[in-house]
Amino acid sequence: MPPKSLHVLICCGDKVDAFDKDGWWVGEVTAVRRNIYSVYFSTTDEELEYPLYSLRKHHEWVNGSWVRQ
Repeated sequence: MPPKSLHVLICCGDKVDAFDKDGWWVGEVTAVRRNIYSVYFSTTDEELEYPLYSLRKHHEWVNGSWVRQ
């Protein structure tokens, strides 16, 4: 599992991993309103809202290591 992104600023347009339904899902932040982040998921064509604690900057597994994208 990728490391947690502690104290990281997440802004509109950022690629993030959102924790939902026991898994991490890749999406893009489309809006921020009062610490609630709207995230668009292109794979399902959905936009859902999350608190910051359910998000982290996106990571990819590359050559045996987690790399933040």
